[in-house]
Parts: sequence; C-alpha cells; structure tokens
Amino acid sequence: MNGATKQSTVRVFVLSLALQGFYAFAAPQPSAAQQTADAANLKAQQIAAISVQWMTGKLSTPGFTVETHELARSTKSGRLSVQYNMHAVGAPKNQTLILTSWPINAADAAVLNTGLVVSANGLVLGADGTPIVLTFSPMPGEVSRLNLVSADKKAISSFSVVPKPMIHENHGCSVEAVRLMPHFELAVIRAKGFRPNEDLQFASKSYSEAKDSQVKADANGEYLVALLPFVKNKKKGTTTVKLKGANCAPEISFEWGGNGETTRHHR
Repeated sequence: MNGATKQSTVRVFVLSLALQGFYAFAAPQPSAAQQTADAANLKAQQIAAISVQWMTGKLSTPGFTVETHELARSTKSGRLSVQYNMHAVGAPKNQTLILTSWPINAADAAVLNTGLVVSANGLVLGADGTPIVLTFSPMPGEVSRLNLVSADKKAISSFSVVPKPMIHENHGCSVEAVRLMPHFELAVIRAKGFRPNEDLQFASKSYSEAKDSQVKADANGEYLVALLPFVKNKKKGTTTVKLKGANCAPEISFEWGGNGETTRHHR
C-alpha cells in the first residue's frame, strides 16, 4: 500500500460530512466529576452515531459504493492478518480518489493513499496501476472504517469491514458485537435476519446492571444499537446481549476492559 502525507483538509471534509445528522443527548452537569463523565459519554455517543451511519452507508454520496473482497487470511505468532481489495461503483469520472481510514484507536480519519483510480471492472488501483491491498490485523469484533473521497472532495463512499466478527446465529437470525473502542468501552450491537418491522425483545446484562425493553427491527429485518458496557467501579467484565423474535433468539457475550478475546455464543 502506498503511503501518503496526512492532509488535514481531507480529514476535516470527512468528519464534517460524518457529523451531518449526528445526534447527542446533553444532561445536567451538577459537578466537575459529573461533567467529566458526561463529556466521556457524549464523546462515545458521537463516535457511535457516526459509526452507525458509516456502517449503514448513510454518509456516502448516493450511487457511490465500495465493496471489499477478501484475498487472503493467515495467522502468524497468534495474530490474524486479513487482506482485501476494493471494488467501486459510481465513482466520479475524471477524478482521482483519496483513501482515508479511521482506526478505533484514533481521534479522527487519516489519509492512506492519494491518486487512486478505478479500473474498467471496478477494481481500485494505485497511482502506479497496481491494485490497492488493504491489510488488517484486527482484534475480535474490531471494525475498520474507510472512505474513498474524490480529489475535489465533492463525493465520498464510506464503507467498513469487520475481519474477525463476533457473531452468533440462531434459526436464521444473528446478533453481532462490533468493537468501536480498543477495550470494548463502546460497542454496536447489530442484529439481522428478523421479519421486516418485527417487534423484538432486547435484553442486556453487565454485572447486576440489566436492560430489558421492546424494540423493533427495520424494514430489512435488522436492528442496530450502541452500548456502553462498562459498569461503575468495575475495570473489566462481561456483557450479554439477546434479541428475541418470533422464530429466533440469538445471544452473544463479550468481554470488556481486557483484550476482548473471549466471546461466548449461546444456543
């Protein structure tokens, strides 16, 4: 992969576009300690809101999409390495492209490559005409968030990949825990395979903190929600999440505070 110098104008463009439609909820701040906690919570809400839009393609210019195709997967010294190439549809004509990435341990997006082009069959190529290969060494559930941006910054395709998913399937439905911060301080729960607009029972538990509520799948039978799994005065723990529909009830557990390597699938 060809390196490139960070371009602050691109980062500003990408993040300002991402913040369109961003939502957050402010609360009273009665003390300095509470202000600190509220600020951390607000930051997490911002990251979650942007990431959900990123993962669902809502930040992209209409008609401009990118798909990642896995090329190779290997493990060396216990560390997974996964490689992908990219295929783009609807990229603007007569424009080179900029590739940016927003890692889960970074404050904002950074430029990876510039001068990219799209071949006749949609493959994204470097300035030297060779295919761009993305290489990830992910933690379990870690999402990689990327953008292809036109050189004039008028078009963008936001896309993501989870090379090592933490997912459980049950009778045709699935629930997935997506890591948005290095120690699972923040997660997105992504459920699929339910009936369109189906009423679901959502249950989560971390230590004695439990939530049980009725939610609704969207028109595609999917449901996404952000979670802050950490519990006050606890440095690590396990969160269990279950989505129950009429015909299936996938359930998954993930560890936070540690390295998050362990996940338990419940059947």
